[in-house]
Amino acid sequence: LITLSELKKRARRKEPVENAVVITIDDAYKDFYDVAYPLLRQNKLCATLFVSSDFALSGGWFWWDALKYILLNSKQRGSSEFTFNGNEFRISLSSAEETLRAWHLLSDYLLGAAEDKREEFLGLLSKLMRIKLPPMSVEPFTKMNRDDLQEVLKNRIEIGAHGATHRVLSRVGRAELRTEVEGSKAALEEMTGHRVETFSYPHGMPDDYNAQVIDSVKAAGYEGAVVAYEKTGGMD
Repeated sequence: LITLSELKKRARRKEPVENAVVITIDDAYKDFYDVAYPLLRQNKLCATLFVSSDFALSGGWFWWDALKYILLNSKQRGSSEFTFNGNEFRISLSSAEETLRAWHLLSDYLLGAAEDKREEFLGLLSKLMRIKLPPMSVEPFTKMNRDDLQEVLKNRIEIGAHGATHRVLSRVGRAELRTEVEGSKAALEEMTGHRVETFSYPHGMPDDYNAQVIDSVKAAGYEGAVVAYEKTGGMD
């Protein structure tokens, strides 16, 4: 069991890596620190934790968590219909199963939406559901902060970058891409006092990154990056 950066270094030295195992965790939720980290520390196991730097600094919401919070705490139970940007939505919050189905339906739509439209949608939905979203994320949606990150680094947890704001990098402009890739690396290194060598592409599916994004990651000085689907090939 090794970290992702160690895996990359061994591959570059042409050392065998076929039997190596790497544990990776995305998003740096507080429950990693509260639940998984103590178990890893107790058993002297290492892992690579990918952090979206802006959320570690601000304690803000991932959009999919904000959506779930609104649906779970809605005062408008039962069925609802509404229109947004020319799209009609019909959801029901009558049961836990239907609420989960509504979350999947709306999150699928929001995943492909522009950032400003996503925020506008969540604002509209919160009004329709008669629930005010807290300015900072609340449990169970809270993230690890600076102190938490510095603590886990002392016990075999490697910190990698996961973008600054978890944007789909194939959809952002050149300046935004630089902020997401280089900016997140710099912010995490300032927060932790440690070099950040690895990157996890936000969302991590084939359409979420492209050649320009890969080049940006390489230019920023990362040693390696990972995706969120099974992909065979070399270590480059």
